[in-house]
Amino acid sequence: MENGSTVTLYKWENLQAVRSWDSRHGFALKYCGNYGFVDCDQGQEYTLPDGYEVAEALSGETFIYDEKGNSCEISHVNGVPVLYSVTRRIELKKSQPRTEDLLEER
Repeated sequence: MENGSTVTLYKWENLQAVRSWDSRHGFALKYCGNYGFVDCDQGQEYTLPDGYEVAEALSGETFIYDEKGNSCEISHVNGVPVLYSVTRRIELKKSQPRTEDLLEER
């Protein structure tokens, strides 16, 4: 895996969450839409730590895997995506736009 690999995560909000019973916010690897019960943003690029990768499981679902091949749970902690695996917890940082991308926008 290359240094600085990125992943697009979509931040969602459960509009019908009961305060102490349901998850109110989270992150997903796929766009989850905008419905009467959930609102999903257009996605943000985050930089994965060295050794982490996005891959498809045998079930066909896409997961993030740590450097040891363990799948990670994506949690929402104070508005930031946090990856949890059996070996560690790590906060993801937003990716910085590449210089070429900035030049193309002009």
